[in-house]
Amino acid sequence: MEFIANIIAIMCLFALLYQGYNLILGYGGMLHVGHVAFMGVGAYVSALLTVKAGFSVLSGVTLGTLATGLLALLLAIPTVRFREDYLVAATLGMGEIIRIFILNERKLTGGSFGIVNIPRPAPFGVELASNVDMMIFLLIITTAVMLCVWRIVHTPFGRSIESIREDEIAASALGKNVWLKKVQILVLGALIAGLAGALFAHHIQFIDPSSITLDRMILVLLAVMLGGSGTFWGPIFSTILLVGLFEAMRFLPIPSHVLGPLRWIIYAAILIIIMIHKPTGLLGKKFSRKKL
Repeated sequence: MEFIANIIAIMCLFALLYQGYNLILGYGGMLHVGHVAFMGVGAYVSALLTVKAGFSVLSGVTLGTLATGLLALLLAIPTVRFREDYLVAATLGMGEIIRIFILNERKLTGGSFGIVNIPRPAPFGVELASNVDMMIFLLIITTAVMLCVWRIVHTPFGRSIESIREDEIAASALGKNVWLKKVQILVLGALIAGLAGALFAHHIQFIDPSSITLDRMILVLLAVMLGGSGTFWGPIFSTILLVGLFEAMRFLPIPSHVLGPLRWIIYAAILIIIMIHKPTGLLGKKFSRKKL
């Protein structure tokens, strides 16, 4: 039961991460490659505050999430008004700066060894020691966040974001503040990524720089494209499919040094096939406005 509970807990965390990126890319139409860096900021800030500064897990997760949002705001303000390639370049640079900083500041971050013994949440004074406890806790948080996202994308704000994605000039001509709404959706998606990162660190009780590399970003992009970019259910469907595939491959009679690269070959092949034959994703746009 602990093994199954851990898989479901991981699914919850990745569903949050993918949904945050779906808000930015799918609904906002902004391609960027710094989403795992946002996740890493949330994870490291929360881990450092709880392990080295003695903060509670609640305070650490909250401040880690807010720190991610602040970073996204500082990044978005000067970049989203320009062409898409500027945002890609800026987020790529940001991600590398964060990764190199973590690797080199060994006294603070542990370098390549990471941070260990990160405490698990203890709501109402009860530590969530088992994976079953964490699964229930993360299911509650993920459901709450998903309901908020559902509500946001079905408000006039959400519809205006989609209209900007389709035609910025027309949206601007209709009086919409394109720059402000782009900043808002980028920060919102980053906040969700930061929350996912902080909770991820406290669930596995360990974090290191390998979680925020560019190849992880490719997996995030695959997840959004696979289920359906700009659809609410797409990232959730992708999470179940990709995490299930990842775990199922553990049982293949293949040496570990072969299995790792093989996973990435399969992920890359899936991404290429989806982009060629099903560019709207497996669920397609017809699921974008489905009711709960």
